[in-house]
Amino acid sequence: MMRVLAMLCALLAVGNASACMCERESAGFIHANLQRLPANARGALFQLPPGSAITLQAQAFTIVSDRHAKPLKAELSWPTLGLAHPRLLSARMLARVGPVGGFQPGVRYTITYHGNASGWHHPVRAEFIVDAAPLKVGSYQLVLSDTPARRLLALPGEGSPCSTNQPAIVAAVTYRIPDHYAPYRSAMIYASEIRGADGSSRLAAYSPSICAPWTLDATAKSGGRDLLHTRCEQPGPPATVRGHAGLLEVEDSLQATNDVAVDFRQAPGQACSGGSMLNEAFANDDAARVTELVCAVDREP
Repeated sequence: MMRVLAMLCALLAVGNASACMCERESAGFIHANLQRLPANARGALFQLPPGSAITLQAQAFTIVSDRHAKPLKAELSWPTLGLAHPRLLSARMLARVGPVGGFQPGVRYTITYHGNASGWHHPVRAEFIVDAAPLKVGSYQLVLSDTPARRLLALPGEGSPCSTNQPAIVAAVTYRIPDHYAPYRSAMIYASEIRGADGSSRLAAYSPSICAPWTLDATAKSGGRDLLHTRCEQPGPPATVRGHAGLLEVEDSLQATNDVAVDFRQAPGQACSGGSMLNEAFANDDAARVTELVCAVDREP
């Protein structure tokens, strides 16, 4: 049975072992797929490439609407993430773009960036309608949704592969957002931070490959679900996770959530290689885990 599964996984993986070539940068209107904004939105969120030398000016944008005969004058405002980590954007890399005087409820707006956007991942045009009601900003909660487990996790590879499956102890946390955020939930920004007992902190920025770095517009999993991971052989002492979340089209900075305790040492088993994990899965008669691991070991370094 295992040989059949291995052959199937090998067939699915054909063509995925090519050299790593990354071409696009995370820049542009990062929530361009959001077709509506609340009445109290300050602007559409626009990101410059990380490390860019561009000085963003309001004159680089045009704004038109279905209620105004002439283009509207644009203005920029600058939300902050409220975190200081090397992998986050520096100041003036993230802007809100909106019309001078603000949005009008019920009006459809189109905002276009006219600067050089070669190689950018996100659109340079955003179109949306402004809802009649403002968004009442609520509080956000963080919960541990998956207990720690030993897994082969897709992580940036060394050398030519973009990604390899590496042994790790993995846990998942989920951000709980108020129900009335439903129309705008896809535009929420999350940043999870692991804080050590010594007072240190690091951004829990999961990246599955060199060409898929952590970005503001997505968590590791859909629905505000983030992955935390640590070295399999040395999980370290218990850690505290604090979330940061916000709808920056409305809010000026991300809000801190409650703290969540995570002890990676609680992950069952002892295995720290694909083969050893498979042996444990067979011993526990865990068919689902066997299937997952057989497909994962093919991309283990």
